[in-house]
Amino acid sequence: MDSFTTADMMGFLIFLPLVILLIYITLKYGGKYAKKLSQGKLIKVVEKVSLSQNSYIAIVLVDGKPYLMSGGEKGVQILKELDESVAEKIKDSNGQNNKFNFLKGWNINGKKEKL
Repeated sequence: MDSFTTADMMGFLIFLPLVILLIYITLKYGGKYAKKLSQGKLIKVVEKVSLSQNSYIAIVLVDGKPYLMSGGEKGVQILKELDESVAEKIKDSNGQNNKFNFLKGWNINGKKEKL
């Protein structure tokens, strides 16, 4: 069994910062590239929230129509087709970091609730 030599330590000290730098660059610029790829598509995931390790709920725009969807081990299903007014709120809230804030005041039946 080889022992951990000075050459091994130097290699570790050289490549570890390089790997950390590559991870940083990927995280910083990779999201911008992925966003550019998704522009102009017919299907857009507006927001996705994990409910548990194996399930999530999402708001998805399909050709401009908003759907409330869920997914898990058994597959993906549409829970509800949302109102067109929700699509308008989604477009108005784009660019803001408001998770599901455009749904505030709406119940599952699409009727406006008093807040």
